[in-house]
Amino acid sequence: MTLDFKCIINPYMVYASDRDATDGVFSEAVARRMQKTVEVALELAAALKNRPYSSDWEI
Repeated sequence: MTLDFKCIINPYMVYASDRDATDGVFSEAVARRMQKTVEVALELAAALKNRPYSSDWEI
């Protein structure tokens, strides 16, 4: 998919459920994973900001 459609995939994902939270606050482990996911997303966005191409598929 990455090569065919020029997709960039953030390899860090967070899967969490209500078991991972207490009173609406996520556990420390989930919070760390969420932080890493956001950091990588921002890094990817910055790296792709000035790319010379665009796609009709972008959202």
